Amino acid sequence: MVLNEFNLAGKVALITGGTGVLGTAMAKGLAEAGASVVVLGRRIEAGEKLAKELIENGHKALAVAADVLNSDQLDQVKQKVLKKFNSIDILINAAGGNMPGATIPPDKNFFDLNMDDFRKVVDLNFHGTVLPTKIFTDAMTAK
Repeated sequence: MVLNEFNLAGKVALITGGTGVLGTAMAKGLAEAGASVVVLGRRIEAGEKLAKELIENGHKALAVAADVLNSDQLDQVKQKVLKKFNSIDILINAAGGNMPGATIPPDKNFFDLNMDDFRKVVDLNFHGTVLPTKIFTDAMTAK
């Protein structure tokens, strides 16, 4: 049971990386607090499964597929969310990750760093936060 201090009834929360472990946990918590939850991820099947679970538990939810590095997909998501819920009030950028070539394991050193993998990780974790923020927050500030 969520305390009244965390009541988000009437709010719409969009979670990038909503199909990941952290995103899923946040989606459930936000729904429990009363928010309508938009689960954004590249794996639509996982998003639909989570949204279905939330809806079956009496919450409002929507699953959408998009890559956080694709502005056209994010714009389409924004239009879909606004059409269904009329607003976006909360944005959680939970998309992110890492890959083996972008890390330095104990048996390697700095010179073994794979710069292509490192660049992909930086793009996902940095640009994959800035781009959704740029695209979704105009709807949040237009109120």
